[in-house]
Parts: sequence; structure tokens; C-alpha cells
Amino acid sequence: MSTFSDALAQSEPIEGWLTEAQARLLFSSAAALAPGDRAVEIGSHHGKSTVILAKALPVGSRLTAIDPFDDPRWGGGSAAFGAFTSNLDKAGLGDRVDLERGFSGDVARRWPADKPVRLLYIDGAHDVKTASDDITLWRSLLTADATILIHDAFSSVGVTRAILREFAPSKDFALKRTAGSLIAFKRGPVSAADRARLAGRLGYFVRNVGVKTALRCDQRWAARALGHSGTHDPY
Repeated sequence: MSTFSDALAQSEPIEGWLTEAQARLLFSSAAALAPGDRAVEIGSHHGKSTVILAKALPVGSRLTAIDPFDDPRWGGGSAAFGAFTSNLDKAGLGDRVDLERGFSGDVARRWPADKPVRLLYIDGAHDVKTASDDITLWRSLLTADATILIHDAFSSVGVTRAILREFAPSKDFALKRTAGSLIAFKRGPVSAADRARLAGRLGYFVRNVGVKTALRCDQRWAARALGHSGTHDPY
């Protein structure tokens, strides 16, 4: 296990969409695992979040990274796989990460039932069906105290719909922490405060839709008025 500063420095040159606060939440979640626990990442791109997660793992734990690496909608293509493997090699993480090159649903369907996952990080395709499948297909493979982290939550319409569909009525997963569009659900009893915390993110979603609309209409002043800087979508 490395320090957060070391993990952040290793990940900074890697292309990807992750703020320092989000990297810290990923790191602390992975660092909280016990030796031998299993973590799964859905959507690895060039390995920015993979490096953060793998650097934080205690000795004896492993991360399975799942990505087809060939979908241009999410920055994939012929060079994406090479970039990912090169970045992992540079970080010295080849012995901590198991790669599944393919789709998360296919991996979930063949995942051994006797190897439950304690940490699941979802940052795959952002349409509602895929995001919902990433949640539901892996949910039964998680430990009794598992954590689910989801990126682009309440900043992508498809991901937001999937989250509300799967977690608003949930009695066993509560929203506990947030870092921008990254949210962390913890398996366990769901209190009224937990439900209020989830409902409260709808305001953040409305703000992000407004920012995206302003950027699409080339009205950057409106995006700035909503507290957003730059030309990228909020993440």
C-alpha cells in the first residue's frame, strides 16, 4: 500500500476525468479493505483511477479492471489498451491488477460465487441500461458490508436515472459520501437521513444539466454563473 500523495503523483500524467477529491475518496475506500478482499473497477480507460485504487490496496488484495478498450464513445480505440497497460507498468502495478478485457455484464455472469467483491467502482457506459446492469448484475456478488462507488452520478442523465431506479427504493444500500459527481454507497441499513442525502443530490443534478446546456449553447457566462469553470462537462 502506498501513500495517497504517491498514488496521486503516479496518476496525474494519465488521461482521465478525476478530481483530487474524487481520487482521495477512491483511495480511502480501497485502503479500508482487509488483506485478501477483492475490488472491481468497471471502466478503466487509460488507468487513472486504476492506479489510485491499486496503490491503496492492502497486501494480499487484488483489483479486477474491466474495460473493452475499443469503444470510441468513451475515449477508447486502438491506442487505449496500450496506454492502459503502459501506465500500469510504469506504476509497477502489474502484480496487483487482473485485467478483464470485455463487458462488465459478461464478467459478472461468470464471476465465481465464492469470491465476493467488497469494493465496486462503476465508471462504464453512461446510458441508463448499461449503468443499471452494472449495478444489478454485480449487486448479488458483493459482500454484506460492500461499498459501491459510482462516477458521473448526478451529472449524467443515464447514470442518474439508473441510480434513482436502483437505490431510491433500496433498503440495503445507503448514500454515505460524495466528491463532486463521485458517490459512495455502503451496504447496510438505510436511515431517513440517508434517503434525504440521496434526494439532496437532485439539486446538484439540476445544476449540472444547466451547466451542460449552457456549454452546448456556447453560453459560458451562464456556466460560470452556476459555479463552473472551463469548457468541459462537470464531472
